[in-house]
Amino acid sequence: MVSLSDDNLITEFVTESREHLSTIEPDLLVMEQEGGKTYQEVINRVFRAIHSIKGGAGFFAFESVKSLSHIMESVLMQVRDRSMEVTPDLMDALFASLDRLRAMLEDIQASEGVPIDAEMARLKALLEGGGVAVGSRVEAHPEGGERNRQFDLDAESVRSAIKRGMTLFHAKAYLHKDLDAHWESPLAFIKNAVSVGQVMNAFLDLSSIGNLDDCLEQDLCVTVLFATVLEPDLLALAFKLPLEQIERMDMAALKAALPPRPDQGPNQTPELVPQPAVPGEVPKPVEERSENAGEGALGKGSKDAGTDTLRVRVELLTKLMNLAGELVLGGTNCFGP
Repeated sequence: MVSLSDDNLITEFVTESREHLSTIEPDLLVMEQEGGKTYQEVINRVFRAIHSIKGGAGFFAFESVKSLSHIMESVLMQVRDRSMEVTPDLMDALFASLDRLRAMLEDIQASEGVPIDAEMARLKALLEGGGVAVGSRVEAHPEGGERNRQFDLDAESVRSAIKRGMTLFHAKAYLHKDLDAHWESPLAFIKNAVSVGQVMNAFLDLSSIGNLDDCLEQDLCVTVLFATVLEPDLLALAFKLPLEQIERMDMAALKAALPPRPDQGPNQTPELVPQPAVPGEVPKPVEERSENAGEGALGKGSKDAGTDTLRVRVELLTKLMNLAGELVLGGTNCFGP
């Protein structure tokens, strides 16, 4: 039976986080040397690694690790989206924050006592200097659901997800019915979520706990707020969840609720067009591509074959979903020539 307090799970999280840090450091050195000429994949790897650490820290409620990795992720998000340049000040702040994360992981149970104010302040100053309203929040509601159910999300993370063509979902997984049955651990479930999209938040619904004596015997609900390009049926397949446990968020309301960035006027609509992967490269409009999109694989006559079906093995679909997640998180431009 899965136990959220199992020391083995926390040890697994710490071990994987340390591995992430060991891969981040050489990539940061490359960024320091190459500056604005850094290959996009190098930045993508650093972003994904920090995103994974943040997701695990949030799930296990290691708040200091979560806070520092989150603001590092926010800086890297701006670099990835080409809204912020790689400068010596930025690199110094990232290296200092990396050292602080490493110190917290040395004794994760004492991580709340490790001071992070200086690192947080340096990264915040970089974000504010780049026109980002640090700490700006936006409320999200399930589409067609109860309006009293709302979630507080980081506005910049939502803005970046929308720019990259993602839709936000609210997924519910139950500790025993879903996680015990299909996953080795709750951490494995979160890691899978990170592999196919962007985890906005993950937490336990503790409101259903009657008392602490038998709390782990109860089928607690793990809530994941998630951004992805996948459709709900494929997302349910990737999460191994019933489709009814996945709800689309009200994207129209979410876009309307996004506050303008400090570098935008109050009447300016936030730019939501997918960004090119290479400076100066302009992605082709979707309308131009869709006209002949299927001809290469199915032939020109396939437009009229509305009743044709294609059987695909589940293993192949899983691989395709993982690749889609890599493309989205990595910022790889799928729309170029």
